[in-house]
Amino acid sequence: MQDVEVQRWAGEGSTRAFGWALVGIAEALRLDGPFRCPECQKRVRIHRAPEDGSNPAHAEHQVGSKTCSRSCYYQ
Repeated sequence: MQDVEVQRWAGEGSTRAFGWALVGIAEALRLDGPFRCPECQKRVRIHRAPEDGSNPAHAEHQVGSKTCSRSCYYQ
């Protein structure tokens, strides 16, 4: 998957709260998590692209999900 949700602070003063923001994989690589899938809200891992270019940077579910269409185990 090429976009994930990251937990971050939003708002100011007394309205400041932790929330989830959708970010692309390039931005996610620069951030600390936690990260989750925007579809099923399960935790995901971020993977950098290997030096040989065999696979692009991407995210995948930490535990394969058969019910999320963004998972490689989706049925």
